[in-house]
Amino acid sequence: MFQYEYTVKGKMDIGKVWALYSDVSQWPKWQPDMVKVELEGDFAAGTKGTEFMKEMPPMPFTLEEVERNKMFVDSSTFDDVTVKIGHFISDGGNGEHSLRHTVTITGPDEAQVQELGENIVADIPDSMAKLFELAKIG
Repeated sequence: MFQYEYTVKGKMDIGKVWALYSDVSQWPKWQPDMVKVELEGDFAAGTKGTEFMKEMPPMPFTLEEVERNKMFVDSSTFDDVTVKIGHFISDGGNGEHSLRHTVTITGPDEAQVQELGENIVADIPDSMAKLFELAKIG
């Protein structure tokens, strides 16, 4: 199993964060390797979609959990590998918030899981910095 967590904190507008999360057409604005995302319905638990990344085959995903202005978790399964990515918003008071992204990968080949995990998380600090820039107050 591979697990990863990264958090950014600061003064940000939760409405802006949620708009950047829930409107999948905005994902390429804060994820530099993403070309586009298609969603087959509303931004709600159970909805399926497809991510299109640079130099990668399309990746189908499912929104597993969605709680407006608080969190969403999406998952992708291919072969025997499952990738779950969590996006969490916490209120710290006085306009201060934290954004936490988590990645959990499971599969039978531990070396493959570790390599995949390292590739997936490599851009997370940059993408979260961009997300914070787009949603910060002031």
